[in-house]
Order: sequence, then structure tokens, then C-alpha cells
Amino acid sequence: MQEVLTFMRGNWSPGAYGIWVLVAMFGIYLLREWRETRKLSSADRQARREGFEHQVDVLMHENRRLGEDLRTLRLEYDNYRRQCLEENDQRVAEIRRLENELHGLQRQMRAQAQTLPRIVEDQLVGRHSKDH
Repeated sequence: MQEVLTFMRGNWSPGAYGIWVLVAMFGIYLLREWRETRKLSSADRQARREGFEHQVDVLMHENRRLGEDLRTLRLEYDNYRRQCLEENDQRVAEIRRLENELHGLQRQMRAQAQTLPRIVEDQLVGRHSKDH
């Protein structure tokens, strides 16, 4: 203990004095707060408990409401997603139908392109043979 006092006397300065005054003031503040909270009457404790219970009830109600909102938003999202997927499937089916129709028209044009020269040739040969 004497070593601590000797150390403090040797290193004591006005700045250190100010710091220790602040530490002492803070300690006194903490001591007062501790005593005030320790000295609560039973009515104060009951009121504090009821206040906490009310706060818990309010927070639980808000939590339930937010959960319901989340479920509603999840259902809306699922319905919107399902609707988008259905529309996408319809668009894909329409594109495939149009592609098939286009391929069919291309096949018809190729078939006509192959038969048309024969028809023209047959008609020319037929006219040519009638003329002779």
C-alpha cells in the first residue's frame, strides 16, 4: 500500500488530479444509480413489471401482425410468380406453334418449288404436242 502511495506522490500532476476527480464523480454517479434502482418500492417494481409486460404484449402483437403481412406478401408473390410462369408457358407455346406453322409453310413452298417446274414443263410439252 505504501508503494502505491509513493508511486502516486511521485507521478502526481494537475492533469492526473483532474482525471481522478472525473473517475470519482463517475463512481459516485454509478453508486447513486445503483442505490436508486435498489431502493424501488414493491409498487414501483410491480409497475415496472406491468410496463414490461405491456411492452412485451405490444411487441408480440406487432410481431404477429408482421408475420401475417409476410404471409400475405408471400402468397401475393407466389400468385404473381405462378401467373408469370403461366404467361411465359403460353408465350413459349405460341412461339412453337408459329415456328411449326412457318416450317410447314416452308415445306409447302419447297414442295411447290419442286412441282411447279414439272407442271409448267408438262403444260409446255402438252401445248407443244397439240401444236404439232
